[in-house]
Amino acid sequence: MDGIFLSRVRFLTATGVSLLLSAMCWGSYYDGSAENEREHVYGYLDQIESEEEELFTQIEGDHAVYVARRMGYIDRDALDAASFCEHILTAQRVRGRFYREKPLDEAQFKRYLLPLRIKHEYTRKNWLPSLSKKFVPLTEQAKSADEAAEAIFTWVKKNLSLKPQKEFYLMTTAGDLDVFRVLEEKSVHEIDLTIFTVSALRSVGVMARIVWAPILRGERGGKLWLEYWSEEGEWVPWMPSIGKVKQSQEDLLGILEGKAGLIFVHQDSPKNVTDSYLPVCKVSFLFDDERIRSQVFLLGSQGLIAVSGHQTRGIARGKSVTIARGGEIYLAVSKEDVAYFLTKVVLKPDEAHLEVSLENGKPVIRRESDNEKLKR
Repeated sequence: MDGIFLSRVRFLTATGVSLLLSAMCWGSYYDGSAENEREHVYGYLDQIESEEEELFTQIEGDHAVYVARRMGYIDRDALDAASFCEHILTAQRVRGRFYREKPLDEAQFKRYLLPLRIKHEYTRKNWLPSLSKKFVPLTEQAKSADEAAEAIFTWVKKNLSLKPQKEFYLMTTAGDLDVFRVLEEKSVHEIDLTIFTVSALRSVGVMARIVWAPILRGERGGKLWLEYWSEEGEWVPWMPSIGKVKQSQEDLLGILEGKAGLIFVHQDSPKNVTDSYLPVCKVSFLFDDERIRSQVFLLGSQGLIAVSGHQTRGIARGKSVTIARGGEIYLAVSKEDVAYFLTKVVLKPDEAHLEVSLENGKPVIRRESDNEKLKR
């Protein structure tokens, strides 16, 4: 099996990476480093090709890399070659069913149509192909992604139910779910039903993603729902407990208003989408010294939680953060392990922009409302 995968020129061209690997990489010690992770991914793909060469030739190389990288080390060990290939082939087969006027680009396909992370705990490894076989016939008459989504939402409402639970709950990892458990149990928590429905939508060719509010002021945990990509080119929210949010916008805002600090697309694409749901305040840091680190925190159930950028390196220079108005945030600025300040700021309901800088070593915070210019 040595070099089979590496010999494929189209694959190397697609990934833009020059690899000097062999099947020996697959059995090497895994230490979690970026280099070792890369070796493990390509060693895994080398093995997949050697075991399922015919199936593997039908897969686009960068699609295989994308899925393999989102799987954990143990996940890759647990998933057989045929199931890996069938997951990707399923997404490739349904890609052209909808969005014909505005075809999906590669980034959209990889982020929102390929499967959520494939977990080693799954009882059935071929869950996406199986879901596709179940739901493609259900959506056979659908002429658009919107009609297909509506058919799946109707099926979910008729065949699955929500377990009683608190309005807000602790979050889990995207894709951390055996979709067949949902079908078997039929009554599950909202977080499981949301992830299941995202997988069902993707299995028929409808782009979908998980959306979550990780911080809800005064509550423990967060709230989760999904969005699907409409034929008109916009994300349409849907929450299992209230249905399509376009028809129940007031209900969703009633849940989030005054409580949500941030709204993110989940781990498969961590993007801040707060301004799609709530009025926001933009927080900017203006520092010339690249050694200065800054961060915005919200107070969660277990202490301060960083809301953007890297947990320790902070927010990148030139970047800003959008946060729902009306709550409390904590601004932190440091330089080479020396803390300049950590201060609490209450965002007013009309707060539009917060600008943080240092003048003579002292913090200066300028505020701007909807009808005012920045002021101290």
